[in-house]
Amino acid sequence: MNRSIVLGLTLAIAPWPVLAACRGLDPVTPKVQIQTDAPPAPRIVAAAQAEIRRRTEQAGRGASGDAVTRGLTVDELRTETGYTLATASLPDGSRCVALKGIQAKVGSGGLTVLIDRRYQPGSCQYQAILEHEQQHVRINAEALTRTGRLMEQRLRAVANDWAGRWVPESEAKEIEAAVNDPGTDSVRVARDAADAKHAQLDTPESYAAVQARCDSW
Repeated sequence: MNRSIVLGLTLAIAPWPVLAACRGLDPVTPKVQIQTDAPPAPRIVAAAQAEIRRRTEQAGRGASGDAVTRGLTVDELRTETGYTLATASLPDGSRCVALKGIQAKVGSGGLTVLIDRRYQPGSCQYQAILEHEQQHVRINAEALTRTGRLMEQRLRAVANDWAGRWVPESEAKEIEAAVNDPGTDSVRVARDAADAKHAQLDTPESYAAVQARCDSW
C-alpha cells in the first residue's frame, strides 16, 4: 500500500505559548479528493495446472478435498493516500500546521484470470472455468468499489475532525496517522468481506457443479 507523506517531521515538544498561538490562527477547512478507478477488464491467460496450484496455495485458497484447481483470479487492490498542510510562522520562529487537503486513490494493480492451458477457448471445460472465475472477478470489483466508498467516508470524517485545528509543527505526526489509518482500515474491511464471498464460492458443492457441466476433464 503506497503512502504519500508530504513533509519531514520533528519530535520536539512545543512549549505552551506555541500551543496557545496556534489556536489563535484563522481556521482552515480541509478539502478531500478521492479517485476510485473503475474495475479493469480481466486479462485471460493460459497457465499450467502446476502454476495455478502453486499460486492458489500462495494465496491461501487451496482447493478443498479432492478438487483440482483449474482456474484462478489474481487481483491486487492498491490505495494511495496523501495530504497537504497549511503552515504559519510565529514571531518567535516556530511554526504551526493545519490539515489543508487530503488526496486518495483506489484502483487495481492488475486483474488476471488463469485458466488451465489444457482447455482451449470455446470448449465446454474452458467456458465452465471462465464463468466460475468471472464470479470471483465480480467479487473483487465490488471490493474495489467498497474500498473507495469506505475511504471517502472515513477521510471526510478526518477532514471534519481537523477542520479549524492548528497544531505545532512538532505534532504533525498526529495528522499523518489520522489520514493514513482510514486507508488501512477500509482495505481490511472490504477485503474481509470479499474473502468471505470467495470462500462461499469455492466450496466442494460449487466445484462439483462446475465439474458436472462437462462430460470429461
